[in-house]
Amino acid sequence: PAISDGLVGLGVALILVLADARERSTVDKHLRSARLKRLVEFFSDISYSLYASHFPILVLAAVWLLDGKQLDLTVGAASLVVCLVVFLVTAARCFWFLFERHTGRMRTALGDLLILLTRSAKS
Repeated sequence: PAISDGLVGLGVALILVLADARERSTVDKHLRSARLKRLVEFFSDISYSLYASHFPILVLAAVWLLDGKQLDLTVGAASLVVCLVVFLVTAARCFWFLFERHTGRMRTALGDLLILLTRSAKS
């Protein structure tokens, strides 16, 4: 799992570096910044879900797929890591969709409820 975590981190860093490099080489400045902004917003939206879900998923994958063996640096291992990264990002997006997307709305509703309860307690 340690090599997988490192490769996941390197993969995400590479995606961001390539997105930045592409942004610098594209002619349409507005389109560049919009694409990079969407990419950054996507990863910032799912960052907590990715943080919370990646380790259990990687442990299960290590138990089921590796059967206690360590990954060798081969093309097959690299493709397995790429598949795991895609799966992790997809799972994080699903967790975000199910649990986190309404956080702002819930925070506002609970804050309003707290204000209402505070006002009624003072009356």
